Amino acid sequence: MSGKEKFIQGLKNLGFEVENLEGNRLAFALSVNEGTLAGKTVRVGVDVPGDFELTAPHGPHIHPRTLPTNTSSQEHRDRIHDSDFGPEWMHLSRPHPSWESSKRNVDVYLAHVIKLLNTL
Repeated sequence: MSGKEKFIQGLKNLGFEVENLEGNRLAFALSVNEGTLAGKTVRVGVDVPGDFELTAPHGPHIHPRTLPTNTSSQEHRDRIHDSDFGPEWMHLSRPHPSWESSKRNVDVYLAHVIKLLNTL
């Protein structure tokens, strides 16, 4: 099973509907509970590495773009990149901080994404 197939299955097991995009990409809707996006539903895009679960996906791509591009911030949490998912997307360049010592699964990556979104 490919990394993307594992990721899709993991999301489906958690009850998510998954958009299977081209290449190793996928997207799914996620409701945000805290922060500036509280009460909103965003689309989360993931470019899944071929060797997922060994390697974590990079930081998530978020639609709609809610923050301007800011690649020069000294604070990593404030850096927002353009996304190659499209101009309406933003890329949160924040890889999972402790993937190697985690359970390395969709649940762990999803918790990371939720934490990121709740702190925007």
